[in-house]
Amino acid sequence: MTPKLVKSTREKLRRNPRRSLRNLAKEAKVSIGTMSTILYTDLQTSAYKHKKKQLLSASSIEKRAQRAELILTRITAGTLPNLVFSDEKKFDVQQHVNIQNDRIWSRKSEVESRVVTRWQGAASVMVWAAVTEMGRSPCIFVDDSIKLNRENYHTSILESALLL
Repeated sequence: MTPKLVKSTREKLRRNPRRSLRNLAKEAKVSIGTMSTILYTDLQTSAYKHKKKQLLSASSIEKRAQRAELILTRITAGTLPNLVFSDEKKFDVQQHVNIQNDRIWSRKSEVESRVVTRWQGAASVMVWAAVTEMGRSPCIFVDDSIKLNRENYHTSILESALLL
């Protein structure tokens, strides 16, 4: 690794930090291992993935901070005994296959053993759970026949799980 190669790589990253390791190595006409050593050791950089984040306005950020402070003060004062954190998740009952990583080892190509069927409208189950200051709720399995709207949510889930 010559200082000239390190300097040119640093300059390329300054102009465009989204370059791939492979492209940097190709442009410099060096191996990927050499470019990896330059990036990690000489320049002390690391590759990071992009993160998705909700775009919030300044007023939304301020409102969130005020509400969080209010909740914290009420919790420390003991005036917020009915705080419930709950969530539900719908699970599809189908076999999951990652065609890039899942492999079947066999001596001959048997088509039947390699096929995983999928279908629309597959069976699913919805599970609901909550956490309160008293502890956690039991898992509630919501029947597929129930359409979850406000009224059904209150009667079939909240009243049966939290008002025990």
